[in-house]
Amino acid sequence: MHMACTAGRYKIIETLLKLGVEQNIKDRWGQTPMAIAIASKQQMIITVLAGSKARLDIASPESVLCTAASAGDLVQVKRLVEFGIDPNAGDYDRWGG
Repeated sequence: MHMACTAGRYKIIETLLKLGVEQNIKDRWGQTPMAIAIASKQQMIITVLAGSKARLDIASPESVLCTAASAGDLVQVKRLVEFGIDPNAGDYDRWGG
């Protein structure tokens, strides 16, 4: 699941989900497939996982939000907020998105 998310293989993700694979399992670094898909900007996979109620479980969501905001990545910012990252969250310097 994690490798398919990184590689953008959304058809594999769809198939794995139909087979009942756990979509919120964490890899050895503590990342869920959804977190990997978001970090890799795999929009189709994010959409597929969102439909399956996959969780966004990342260690420092505020840093991810701030990185997307500083890069001007409006699509990523919107996705992150849709998945519950507080738009008022600040990073380690308390800078917000």
